[in-house]
Amino acid sequence: MDLAQKVLLPPGGLSLKWTRVHPIGAGLQNMGNTCFLNSALQCLTHTAPLANYLLTRQHSKKCVETEFCMMCTMENHVIAVFESSGDVVRPIDIVSKITSIADHFLCGRQEDAHEFLQHTLNAMHRSCVSNT
Repeated sequence: MDLAQKVLLPPGGLSLKWTRVHPIGAGLQNMGNTCFLNSALQCLTHTAPLANYLLTRQHSKKCVETEFCMMCTMENHVIAVFESSGDVVRPIDIVSKITSIADHFLCGRQEDAHEFLQHTLNAMHRSCVSNT
């Protein structure tokens, strides 16, 4: 199948609004210059269509990736955030794999939030199209 034609969900298969009311979710611990990462993760976590999809675990149920998979990592992150309302979550799975997201990023170094967001979205896209 042509990767450009791969359909993740049928038309109308994803709600653009929250499908249920969630608790506020956990905050993210700064693990040493991870503010850029935390702000991008908070934006992604609270984007209703993406969170709705990730909370169903549809990707990880079919994922065949044996190494790093950004979609599986994001699923775990979003689920942890919403299951830990009022608590603090350490995004260690993402911080520890930052060079898998963008090979020029280094742990403990301040980076650009917009650039991290772009690389994260690209890594999520690669996870989707490579898992056929």
